[in-house]
Amino acid sequence: MPCSSPFAKWIEELVRRGVTSGCGGGNYCPGNGVTRGQMAVFLSTTFGLSVPVLPANTACPAPVQGACAHDKCVTGEALEAACDPCVGKICEVDPFCCNSFWDGICVGRVSSVCSLTCAP
Repeated sequence: MPCSSPFAKWIEELVRRGVTSGCGGGNYCPGNGVTRGQMAVFLSTTFGLSVPVLPANTACPAPVQGACAHDKCVTGEALEAACDPCVGKICEVDPFCCNSFWDGICVGRVSSVCSLTCAP
């Protein structure tokens, strides 16, 4: 991040406080995206929030409607059937999508199973 950037002072302060160390190699990469998980860590660290600890052998809360790990039109980790009605239908037809990985076949089923269109 060049010193001339209007964000340089803010980024330096976040590094100083240990909120972020950048993207590796001493770089900050301001054009890179941030996942919701990364943003949760940034905000929790910035505001000094404690990380909740679940008691041993406690199941994670069930996902709520609209809380899919990623968009159903994008490949990625396996999705929870309960996160979206279309995802639930796809998982009934193809359990791999919710048990292993949400691959291109799963994305294709958004159209064939749910009659929805994924933007290119």
